[in-house]
Amino acid sequence: MIKIFKNRIIIFYLISVLFFYLIIFIFLNIYFKQKNIIFYRENLKLETDVITRVIENEKINPLKLDEISKKIFKDDRVRLTFIKKDGKVIVDSIVDIKDIDSMENHLKRKEVMDSLRNGEGFSIRYSTTAHKELIYYSAFKKIGNQDLIIRAAVDLSQFKNDLRAIRKEFSIFISGFLLFFALSGLFFIRKLTEPVDKIIEASKQYSKGNFSYKINIDFTGEMKKLAQTLNNMGEEIEKALKEIEYKNRILSLIFEGMKEGILILSAKEEIELFNRNFLKISTDLQYYFRYNLKILYL
Repeated sequence: MIKIFKNRIIIFYLISVLFFYLIIFIFLNIYFKQKNIIFYRENLKLETDVITRVIENEKINPLKLDEISKKIFKDDRVRLTFIKKDGKVIVDSIVDIKDIDSMENHLKRKEVMDSLRNGEGFSIRYSTTAHKELIYYSAFKKIGNQDLIIRAAVDLSQFKNDLRAIRKEFSIFISGFLLFFALSGLFFIRKLTEPVDKIIEASKQYSKGNFSYKINIDFTGEMKKLAQTLNNMGEEIEKALKEIEYKNRILSLIFEGMKEGILILSAKEEIELFNRNFLKISTDLQYYFRYNLKILYL
C-alpha cells in the first residue's frame, strides 16, 4: 500500500516538474523572442542613423546612395532602401539602379506608413522583391531640403537562426537544472518515505508475532517518536508474552501433575482440554464419578 502511495507521489512530482519545465520553456521562448526582435530593431535603427549621418550634409544623389546601399548589403547583409515621401523607391540594395523604376510604389507598406505617421516604423513580413520574409525598420528623415524614408531590413531566417541558437542554450541550461531538481526531489521523497517504510515493515513483523523486531531509528521528528513508541510497544508485548508463556508452563505442569483426571469443557460442552490421567479413565460416562472424575465447565 505504501509502495503504491509512494509511487503516486513520485509520478505526481515528476509530472509537476515536467509541467514546470514546459511553462518555463514557453515563457523563456517568448521572452527571448521579444528581446531578440528588440535587438534586431535597435540594430536596424542604428544602421539608419549611421546612414543618415553619412548623407545628411550631401545632396541626394541616387548613384551615391546606391553605392552606399550595395556596400552595406555586401558587408552587413542589411538591405537598404531609400524611399521618397510619395512612396517612390529611388534606391534599393538588392535591385539594380537601372531597374528601380520598375519597382512598385511602397507608400502602402506598413513600415513606410508608420514612419510617415510616427517618424519610424517596424514590421515583419514577406517581401515580394526579395521573395522571402524580412524584418523591416524605417525612419522618416529630412536630408537637406528633401524628405526621405530610409529603410533597413534583414533576412528573417537570420533572426530565426539566432533565436534557435538561444533556445538551444537555455534549453540545455533549463534541462540540466530541472534534471538536478528532479533527482534531488526524488532523493528527498525517498528520505521522507523511508521512515514510513520502516514502520510498515515493523507492523508486518509484529503481525507475524515477531515482537523482538526493532526499527532502526536514523531519522528525526514525529516519525522518530512514533518509531520509538512502536519499539517500546514491541518490547512490552514481548515481555507480556514471555510472562504468559511462563505462567502457562507452570499451570501445565500443575495440570499434568494432578492425580485426578480432568476434562475442561466449553460453554457449548465442547472438549477444550484434558490431562493425561483423564486418558487412563474409561470414556464411559457412567464411570466418571466412580473413578473420582472431576469435570470443569468454562
